[in-house]
Amino acid sequence: MNIGIDIDDSYKTCKQISDIGIKTLLMETRINKNLETGKIERVSTWKEIKEKVALEKIKVKF
Repeated sequence: MNIGIDIDDSYKTCKQISDIGIKTLLMETRINKNLETGKIERVSTWKEIKEKVALEKIKVKF
């Protein structure tokens, strides 16, 4: 499986995926907003996600 980036609102899922070396973006929610995320980047909007994906030069299929 070739995964370039993971976007999720579950910190647990993001942590598991990040631990195997996949770039991960954590979509901020009221449930995870106070969690320390370490190397996992936090995002708040789809616009911010689009900008970060563009910076990584990752091809995304929707």
